[in-house]
Amino acid sequence: MQGPHPGPPPPAVRQPFTWRGLAALAVRPAGWFAAWCLVTAALLGGAAARFYSVAWQPALDAAVRELPAAGEIHDGLLVWPTNTVTELARTRHLALRVNPLGAPVPGQTADVEIEWLSGELSVQSLLGYWTVRYPSGWVIALNRPEVEPLWRTWQPYLPALVGAGVALGALGLWFLIGLVVAPVLRVWTALFRRDVTLGGCWRLSVGALLPGGWIMAGGLVLYAAHGFRLPDWLVAFALAHGVDLVLWLGAPWCLPKRSRPAPFDGVAAVVAHPATDSPFAASAGAAPDNPFAAPGAQVEAAPAPPVSPAPPPSPDEQPWNPS
Repeated sequence: MQGPHPGPPPPAVRQPFTWRGLAALAVRPAGWFAAWCLVTAALLGGAAARFYSVAWQPALDAAVRELPAAGEIHDGLLVWPTNTVTELARTRHLALRVNPLGAPVPGQTADVEIEWLSGELSVQSLLGYWTVRYPSGWVIALNRPEVEPLWRTWQPYLPALVGAGVALGALGLWFLIGLVVAPVLRVWTALFRRDVTLGGCWRLSVGALLPGGWIMAGGLVLYAAHGFRLPDWLVAFALAHGVDLVLWLGAPWCLPKRSRPAPFDGVAAVVAHPATDSPFAASAGAAPDNPFAAPGAQVEAAPAPPVSPAPPPSPDEQPWNPS
């Protein structure tokens, strides 16, 4: 039976916000770890659903109402009734416009701007500029008679779908990051002789991401409530990943130390009890055990009979001496 590991045991409070709490999640059973992952993913998904409902859905509602009676994307090209720039909606969070000729427009005023060009869709924000080509061979409606009924049908479910998608995406991303970071943490913990398995290192690497999820969720809520702008949320995003790095580096120090047996423990045991190592050794001065004796019975050895002296030989039995 293996004795307890040296050093202080992991704390009973298993949570991912401190080094000792994260170490407890890594070495204890995975029930608390799974609960924290689900709670954090649900919190992040709820914040994303809230952000979509407050920040983006009003702009999308206005854009659907401003669509013309005719318009579509046909075989990779935009078909629009006019060649002028049509602004469909604009808020501080999101702007949508149609620009068939790619004419220059004023500087960016919304945090995210989506623009339909003649052959591609462009997305612009502080994070960069992306373009996506329209699919060839497809016909995508871009007019109010076709888009509005479909929009009204799915609009009540979109916040829940956005929240569920973000929550599941976060769980999948944490799982993949854990697979990449866990071998590195296994080497890191082995350098300091910490007792943890590879599965524990995976839980440690994923658990360190959870506080960052809470920070990003809070940033999304503040961003939707006009307390943050996009640069503020990017600062919160960078802070969240800084916390992840600090937890990865510091939590292994709170893991239990690996036990190291003394090199002469086995030799001392043999020297102290040499007779117990041989199954055929008997106690000094003790009679061998009788396997047929009754349990608990003492079997005494019978005394040896007295040896009488030999009688002298008779005259008839004297040997013949020829002299």
